[in-house]
Amino acid sequence: MKKLIIILIAFFISASLFAQEEQKDETPYWYTSSIKIPWPKMDSLQQLYKLYTIPILEEEKKNGNILDYHILIHHTGDEYNVVTMTKFPSWTAIAEGASFSQLLEKFVPDKDKRDEIMAAFRSIRSGYYHKDNIYIEVE
Repeated sequence: MKKLIIILIAFFISASLFAQEEQKDETPYWYTSSIKIPWPKMDSLQQLYKLYTIPILEEEKKNGNILDYHILIHHTGDEYNVVTMTKFPSWTAIAEGASFSQLLEKFVPDKDKRDEIMAAFRSIRSGYYHKDNIYIEVE
């Protein structure tokens, strides 16, 4: 009888854990990046976002690969003055999603132009602190 109880408890615990893992993959996640950018470079960064990042994110949203996004520029407060937020439909979507450079390849087929764009992003962001976080919404 003791063995049966232990087996039943183990079964219910594993079933519960499996259900939590399934539920976790249905949870939307906000992936955020906070970046310190020198103010003289802010206009250039905003132009790159408008020309490349936002159209790519719009396409990803239209295709269901992301649910939403926001790009925020500092008004007052912390030294991290640029925040990008992307809402993914699941943890799997984060883990298996394409990188920005892969998405840019679809958006800008010319390799030389892509290299130029990526160099422009690097020249603005390179050497400056950033931090990434992943959040869930309070329901």
